[in-house]
Amino acid sequence: MRGPSTGDHFSLAEEALAQIQKLYAVEKAARPLSPEDRQQYRAQHAKPLWDTLQTWLAIHRPGVPPQSALGRALAYLANEWDKLVVYLTDGRIPIDNNADNAVNGISRVIPRHGLFRVTVQRCDFAADRGSMARPVAA
Repeated sequence: MRGPSTGDHFSLAEEALAQIQKLYAVEKAARPLSPEDRQQYRAQHAKPLWDTLQTWLAIHRPGVPPQSALGRALAYLANEWDKLVVYLTDGRIPIDNNADNAVNGISRVIPRHGLFRVTVQRCDFAADRGSMARPVAA
């Protein structure tokens, strides 16, 4: 049986990045709330997204060669999971303290051309905070 093709890896990277971008959309909506309300909002809206991402990671990580760029990014995501989700426990903690390398690693495996290009428009909701979802340079 043949392993996943490079195109499969790009699709997986885009899936992960899209899920993380949804987390930032939740965070943007929660920004004006008090820390207590922000924590409750995150529990209701962000926690299910993290749960989905964790399931996705468990399903797809075994099929990605660990030495590939995506494999290293997924290993980082798995190994740093507890640090990445700690913000869910306290509305005062920002989403992107510990997550920078996870998305940067995933976004680097997406080619800078064609349909897989990560654009500023797709990351604009996070850009105003200098967050982890930085676009790949063209």
